[in-house]
Amino acid sequence: MAEQRFCNNVACNRYMKLVENSMHDMKTPITAIGLELQFLSLGDICETTMKTGIERANRQLAKMLDAIHSVNNYSKVDYTDYTPRLQNADVIMQIKNTVDCLKVTTESKKIAVSFMLNVPEKVMPIDVVMIDRIMTNLLSNAAKFTPENGEIDIKVEAKEKEVVVSVSDNGIGFPKEMLAEGIKRYDTKVDEMNPNGWGMGISIVKEMMEKLKGSVEFRNGLNGGAEVVFILPVQEIDEDDCDKGIQIKLM
Repeated sequence: MAEQRFCNNVACNRYMKLVENSMHDMKTPITAIGLELQFLSLGDICETTMKTGIERANRQLAKMLDAIHSVNNYSKVDYTDYTPRLQNADVIMQIKNTVDCLKVTTESKKIAVSFMLNVPEKVMPIDVVMIDRIMTNLLSNAAKFTPENGEIDIKVEAKEKEVVVSVSDNGIGFPKEMLAEGIKRYDTKVDEMNPNGWGMGISIVKEMMEKLKGSVEFRNGLNGGAEVVFILPVQEIDEDDCDKGIQIKLM
């Protein structure tokens, strides 16, 4: 009986974590869609710009539906047990797509976004959903804490066996005590810029990088602002399995 109660509690905790992650995943798309609608309602825009805004809104809507589906499908494991689904894809293009999807968010605050890379593409086995969520959390955090007319710099350095990505801004930076104590999922530290506390988004980034067997570092820049650097290793998997997009256990 005790063992059964433990299993039920474990399953309940995992489902609650899945709900929390999914609700968090929906916050950024909802905000982005709202901004897109505000922009499109101005009326004084060309057909091409309107089409681009609608396409971005539709991509954000797809993310929301995926998050809702995760909650409805309660048998789906959460990030604690999630095995990355690797498929050959251009990781640089995936990052660019995420940046473009959040363009309305940065433009609403007149934030300049720079994108630097050492190669035009890097095809490798990746989990496109996890890469998108990692970049979405980092960019939305950067945009949230960067003032109007601020700057966000994204650098991607593709090497033979790894890809190094950094996202930095000139915002308020991470609280020093949080960096000293480590990133926690439920951090109660609050300030006037973030009354709901810190930790949820960047903790998800940390969890996902662990699942991808990569590493991530959170720090403040020398001239202020926050900087996050993550290193994504190139995984060696069977080409046929990769094309099928099946779940691969990372050793």
